[in-house]
Amino acid sequence: MHSYRTQMQAGRVRAASFSTCRSAHLRIPSAVVRRNPTLERRLGSMMSRIHASSTSTSTSVNKRTAATKVNAVAGTETVEAPTSTTSSPSKIPQRQLTFSEEEVETRFASTTMDRVLTYSTHAVAAGMLVCGFSGGGAAIAAIAAVLGYLAADAASGIFHWATDNYGDGRTPVFGDVIVKFQGHHLQPWTITYRDWENNVAPICKGALAPAAALLALAAVGVLPPALSAFLGSFLGFVVNSQEFHKWSHTTNDNNLPPVVRLLQSCGILVSRKEHGAHHKPPFEGHYCIVSGLMNAPLDGSGFFKKLETAIHERTGVKPRCWNEPDYTFLEEPHNQAWRIQ
Repeated sequence: MHSYRTQMQAGRVRAASFSTCRSAHLRIPSAVVRRNPTLERRLGSMMSRIHASSTSTSTSVNKRTAATKVNAVAGTETVEAPTSTTSSPSKIPQRQLTFSEEEVETRFASTTMDRVLTYSTHAVAAGMLVCGFSGGGAAIAAIAAVLGYLAADAASGIFHWATDNYGDGRTPVFGDVIVKFQGHHLQPWTITYRDWENNVAPICKGALAPAAALLALAAVGVLPPALSAFLGSFLGFVVNSQEFHKWSHTTNDNNLPPVVRLLQSCGILVSRKEHGAHHKPPFEGHYCIVSGLMNAPLDGSGFFKKLETAIHERTGVKPRCWNEPDYTFLEEPHNQAWRIQ
């Protein structure tokens, strides 16, 4: 494509051979322009507007792409902190980049209660799988377990989408979780400091009691074996979703067991690349954190977009991903849970 330098001098449009009207994709011979003063003035005005519009668009793009410096996301791709002077630094609260050994021991190390909750929940999940596979029809139980694994991935994505886009620290039951998910977008590296039991215990705390009740029903034969296998698999993968999530933020391969790296490379567990696609403003799509296999059908079908549109039409509430990231709400007193996550 030919390039032409267009200059504005004393209200006149001059070009070597053509004056280019880029907004309409037209080329107008300069001789025609010079013979028509009205056209000349209009082109000059148009080019001025184009220049102003391009400058405004560039500023908007800079604002929209500026977010957090994520040094613990996928592969070679990172989301850099804003460098443009047009960005608003007030939209990004102060983040903590490193932690002392004492902080790691007090904030991220597992406690006795964390271990009790974690091991008890895993025992229940194992018991449900045993009931499923011992009840006859191992092939059917295996298929049910695989379906439980896929359902856990989809459930993790739906829950992640909801907490990413709606509510705050005042939301009943899930307020702290919502705030912590937003804080995670600001400083995703914190999750990599957590012990396994500390990381999964919050999910185990909510899942243990209902799971134990379901195990009791499976043990007495009330639940069909296939359903027991499905639920056991679902429970095991859901409660460990945060650990799979942590591994997807672990940038140093030496800090991951070889089997984990293998499962990530095979797509059985969510990889850095797959989850890293989510950590790009405005943080829409790629919500699933077990394997990421369900991201394609959920995102490709417009599942979340349709839900967002339906919620907006009925309530007037817009999801956060419809706008550029704005974390000023994390400075409010009721939204401080992310600082102590």
